[in-house]
Parts: sequence; structure tokens; C-alpha cells
Amino acid sequence: MKHIIKLTIILTTFTMVSCDKIPFLNKQPSQPEQPTFIATKSGTPLNPFALQRLAKQTVVEIVSESYLTGGNKYEPKGSGVIIGRKDSTYYVLTANHISDFDDGLSVFIRSEKPGEAGEVQPLKFIKRYPREDLAVVAFASLTDYEVAVVGEASQLDDNNQVYVAGWPGSENRQGFQFTPARVTNPRAGDNLNYQPTEPGEDVYKGMSGGAVLNEAGQLVGIHVGLTRVGGDGDGVLISTFLRMVSPEVDEVLVMGNTESQTVANADNVTPSQTEDAESYYDRAGEHRERGEYGQAIADLNQAIQLNPKDADAYTRRGTVYFLQGEYEKALADLNQAIQLNPKNADAYGKRGLFYLIQDEYEKAITDFNQAIQLNPKDADIYSQRGVAYRVQGKYEKALADYSQAIQLNPKDAVAYTGRGRVYFIQDENEKALADFNQAIQLNPKNFDAYINRGGVYLIQDKYEKALADYSQAIRLNPKDADAHYKRGSVYLIQDEYEKAIADYSEAIQLNPKDASSYIKRGTAYGIQGKYEKALADYSEAIRLNPKDADSYNGRGLTYRIQGKYEKALADYSEAIRLNPKDADSYNGRGLTYRIQGKYEKAFADYSEAIRLNPKDADSYNGRGRVYLIQDENEKALADFNQAIRLNPKYVNAYTRRGALYFIDDEYEKAIADFNQAIQLDPKLASAYFLRGMTYKANRNIEKAISDFEKAANLHKQQGDQEKYQDSLDKLEELRGN
Repeated sequence: MKHIIKLTIILTTFTMVSCDKIPFLNKQPSQPEQPTFIATKSGTPLNPFALQRLAKQTVVEIVSESYLTGGNKYEPKGSGVIIGRKDSTYYVLTANHISDFDDGLSVFIRSEKPGEAGEVQPLKFIKRYPREDLAVVAFASLTDYEVAVVGEASQLDDNNQVYVAGWPGSENRQGFQFTPARVTNPRAGDNLNYQPTEPGEDVYKGMSGGAVLNEAGQLVGIHVGLTRVGGDGDGVLISTFLRMVSPEVDEVLVMGNTESQTVANADNVTPSQTEDAESYYDRAGEHRERGEYGQAIADLNQAIQLNPKDADAYTRRGTVYFLQGEYEKALADLNQAIQLNPKNADAYGKRGLFYLIQDEYEKAITDFNQAIQLNPKDADIYSQRGVAYRVQGKYEKALADYSQAIQLNPKDAVAYTGRGRVYFIQDENEKALADFNQAIQLNPKNFDAYINRGGVYLIQDKYEKALADYSQAIRLNPKDADAHYKRGSVYLIQDEYEKAIADYSEAIQLNPKDASSYIKRGTAYGIQGKYEKALADYSEAIRLNPKDADSYNGRGLTYRIQGKYEKALADYSEAIRLNPKDADSYNGRGLTYRIQGKYEKAFADYSEAIRLNPKDADSYNGRGRVYLIQDENEKALADFNQAIRLNPKYVNAYTRRGALYFIDDEYEKAIADFNQAIQLDPKLASAYFLRGMTYKANRNIEKAISDFEKAANLHKQQGDQEKYQDSLDKLEELRGN
């Protein structure tokens, strides 16, 4: 009954990724204007959303020179805070330990404008303070940037609220990080200690040199690492720096009001009280990150009301609508964003993503083309266009796009996963493995990479590795039905039917409308002899998807085993009607016709199965049996030989060829084939019986008796009373002589 076909696993999952990666732009400085510093009244508490926006404007990323000279390599080193400006020179306070060298570092200042990445400028060290782990660096730019207001840390007490801001450079945490914390030791010598207060939020590698802000957004410390005991955040007090600051830097510092303030509840402070539409953006972003899409849309509605011509607001709201599944509203907003700003690369990218999800691939590619034209260094857009090309079957174009995305961002695990999938489709399994391995190395929590690598291992018959990858995928996402389905399929190949059934049952519970899980579970039940359960699963699969030929084929097989030949023929015929190129259904129907003695029809079906799949050993074996019944022994022998060539472990083919040799009185050849069949399946009673018949014909009575005894015992164990009696009759005949 067992009929397992290896799965070709082509996962069509599309992963949405951020469009905020870091391409290098040689941006020309604009004409200088008078500097503008912090407009907020010093000491006035701000809501967390306004604080985050303020921090993002003054906290910069420090990167190594290899990012600029090594193609497009991005090597983050740490963070820094802009603390002053004089003409076109900006001063940045950072951690001394981020570099032992005075040359080779640059500052990266992110742009918040859609389609623009930001500015990269070389840094020079002005002054190092090794004992305190501080350093002042400077860069030149004609662009106006905000300058942090320096606060007074002496007012901080235990449990006061602070915020740690920086740019993590770890593989698992990228982008701007703004971590709420509470003070645990306000005056630890020259330092300040604090502990994150929100679950899942922390201070990460790469945030060294970043800002520690009080509730008014004033700079009260520089984050330099973690304490040795307890692992709290460790920052150098700004007052420590002020005691040592050089006159060159001191004259450009912006000092905040140290007068005591009453701290209000930040949750009760609305953006309209302290900020403009930008604050609504920030709060909407927080809501979106938490999955609070309705609240995010409410804030973006307010932002649009304040500035109806802000294309970015429409892009953001369209993105949230998209996440909610409100696709028409999403498309309307993205169209409006593009109408307001035809050079908005982000809006084209998001609309392309919308079209991609809607299977409108040409429209998606058109928008991705436009986004790339406006911002040719956005790695994500290349990855997304690669998805569109892959789904269209344009694999070379997909490979080119994924490779370009990787060149722009060598740490983009999504691009490696996408390219690996194309290689997998093209049967370049080693290249696929290399890409999936790299994707997992970059992101050990990359669900898609484990699922796809498991598929490669399955094709390569590396079942234990496939199981390990599917199991890891399930650990990462226990609610993914496809992962359970795929692991169940490995268990099915390994004959671990209970485990297979458990996984298929879980997949069905997670996705009750997926016919494929019912089909596979039906297969497992059928192999176990639980035919009624198998029939129930196949019938449910047919109800869910009446056009799936596999369901009819599986049910037809079950009916045939039960001896319900007319029902079996009906299902096989329906499977063939739905899929005229399915060799398995022709083979199954041919076998049913042969059992019914309809040999011409059986011969026709077996021959069609062979035409459709010349490597199908089963069909050659089946047709050989028809030839044998019709006394066309030469043709039968040719088919049995071909079946064995295609599958050297095909027990039934050896048995049938042995029987043919026995008929032709070629006893030695017959015995050799029966020996091979028994070696492959020591419990095959019919092979012992036929070998006993051959020994009897060859007058080797002692061996014949031994084989008939073995056949009798096996038939008895297997509950086949009729054949058990046949074996006893042969024994009685030999012993009576």
C-alpha cells in the first residue's frame, strides 16, 4: 500500500521587510543656515513619542571606514550624541572604547525623508578621556542637524525614569533603539546605573556612546556598557564630562534649565500639547510595532489633518491599512502619497509590495522599478522585486536582484533566503544550502531559512537534518501549519506513522482548510490498515478541494485494497480527468483492471504510465505481470529487468522475475532472484514458497521442505489461512514421498 513521493518543497512565503536599510549616499552639503537648537522649554517633561523623535535627531551612528571603502560593507562601531555646532563643524560625544585609532571612523546621520538614506562624513578625534571612557569627535557638514540639550544629572534619584538611545549593530537587533529604563544608582562615582523597564527591551551592543536622557529630553549621561555586577546599564554622568570639557567644546554646548520640574504622567500627554504632526508619527509607529493598528491609524489621521499634503503620512497610514488587510484603503493612501510626491521611493516600494501580495506581478515590478530608479541603493526593493520575478518563473532576473540586494547589504538574511529558494528551484542544491546557511548565521531565528533548508535536506535524503530544521522552525513558530506538515512528511518517509499522524493532525488543527494535510494523514492511516479513517480523510480533502487529483488517487487506492473495484476505478478515472499527466493514477487504474482480468485495459494504462514517467518501476513491473499472464514471456522479462534496473531493491520485481525463470525451467536464475527477494524482505512468505517450488522441481527435497516450513510459519503469523494450508499441503506431499 505504501506509496510515498518525496516532496518538492517550494515555499511561497513572502516576508515583509523594512525599507530603512543603510545605503551610502554621497550627499552634497546644502548652503549653510543659522543653526537652530532645541526649541522645547528645558526641563519640561515630554511624552515618550516626542522623546524618541528628539533622540533620533541627535543620536548618530558611528561606523568603520570599511563601510565606505569595501564595496558596500556596513560595519557599525557604536553611537554618539551631537552636543554642539560651530559653523559647519559638529561635535559628538561618544564612548572612548569604540575605537583605538584616531582615523578610519565616520559618522552616519540617518535621514527621515522617504527615499533618502542620510549622510556619511569622516570623523576626527578632538579629545579622549580614557579613564572615564569618553571621547569627543567632530565632523563637518553644511546640513542643519539638531544639537542635544545638556541636562543636570544631580536631580536624578533611584527609580526615576530615563531613556537610553542608540544604534545597535548586532545581527539580532538593528535600527534605532529607544529603551525606557529606571535609575538604580544615580551616583555610582562618576557614573549612572539604570535598568530597562519594558519586557523584551534592552540595551544592546552598538549603543555604546549613545544618549541617556531624562524625561525632558536632556542629555544626562553617555551609555558605555553594562555593570560587572547585576548587568545594569552603565552610563558616564554628563557632569563628569563637564568637569573636563575643553573650551573649544564648552562654548558650543546648549545647557538646559536645571530648575526642578514636576514630572507629569507621560501617557496623559498628547502630542498636540508638546509637538506637531511628527509626534503623531512617532506614537503611530509605537502602536504599529505593538500591533495596535487601530490606534496607529487614529494618530496618523490626526497627522494628516494637521498637514493634508504630507505624502509620508499617507505612506505610513497606507502601510498600516496594508497590515490590517484593508487593501483598498492601503492602495488609496499609497496612490495619494505618490500623487503628492512623485519622487517618493518609499511609497512606490510599498505600493509594489501591495501589488505583489495581490498577485499583480507586472504592476508590482513597475513600482519596484520606479522605487529603484529613485533610490538605487535600497537593498529591500531589490529583494522584493526578486520575489516577483521568482513567482513569475524569471529565475535569472530573480537571482540578479537577490545578488544585488546582498551586495548592497551583506547582512540581509532575507535576500540570502530568497536567493537560496531560487537555487533550490533550479536544483542547485549546494548553492541553495550555502545561502540558507548564511541566512541562518546572520539571523538564527530566520524561520523561512530553516523551512527551506529542511526542504533541501529532504531532497538529498538527509532525513535527520531535515527533521532538525523543521523542528527548529516549529520551535520558532509553533502555529505554522506548513512546518508541521513538512515534518510529518519526513516521518512518513521514515515509517514513523504515529509521529506523522500527530504532525498532520496539528497542521489540520492550525489550518482546517488545507486539503494536503488530510491527504497525507489519509496515506499514513492507509499504510497502518486504518482504511475507514483513510477514506474519511481523502473524502474531506475532496470536499475542501474537488479539483485535487491526489485526493481521488489516494481514495481509489484505498477502495482497491478493500476490494471495492468499481469505486476505485471511478476515483482513478476522476484523478486522470483532473490531471491527465499523473502517471500514478494510470498505474493504479491499470492494477485494478489487472485484478479484474481486464488485461487489455490494464496494458493500456501501464503503457501510458510508462510514457508519462519512463522511470516508474511500478508500471514496468505491472505491465510485466500482464505480459506474463498473456504468456508473452520475453516481453515480461524485459519489463521486469527494467523495473529492477530502475529500482535495485524492488522485492516484487525479483519475485515476479524469479517466477518467470521458474516457468521457463531456469531454476538457478529463479533461485538467485528468490534469494535476493528474501534478503531484501526476510518475512516475504511467497518468496519462500516459490523458492521451495523451485527446489522441489530441481529435486532438492531437503531445501524445499525447509522453505515450505518457513512459508507455512510466516503465512500463519500473518493470518493468511489459505496460503498457510497450501504450504502444509506441499510439505505433506514431499514427506509422503
